[in-house]
Amino acid sequence: MLKLLGYLFGFLLGIIFVVLIAGALILIPPKPAHSEPVTYTSTIQCNKYEFLNKTLVQEYGENIILIGVSSDNQSLLHFFGNINTGTWSFVIKTVNGVGCILFAGDGLSPYFTKEKISSQIH
Repeated sequence: MLKLLGYLFGFLLGIIFVVLIAGALILIPPKPAHSEPVTYTSTIQCNKYEFLNKTLVQEYGENIILIGVSSDNQSLLHFFGNINTGTWSFVIKTVNGVGCILFAGDGLSPYFTKEKISSQIH
């Protein structure tokens, strides 16, 4: 009987401890990840990928700079850019041949210069 009371007392102390910790966590205000909320707005334009590709190449002089495969292997991500004009487009191509321009802009400039690349090699 005494052993049972000991278990019961330990169980009650455990519950009180959990309640106290939970109450303390509720009273601590969460720290925001960013001081100001960040909102992105973009108009997504979709069409046949071949049409988007042709338009970006012919009208904007953009060419594919980078290609990546999505983690679910259902789409390709293409980064188009024109170093001369600075325009760029981020395009997703789905397995059914549809392409969507997710983001586009200007101000494209190379991150790596010949000097930076050379310094990394030597």
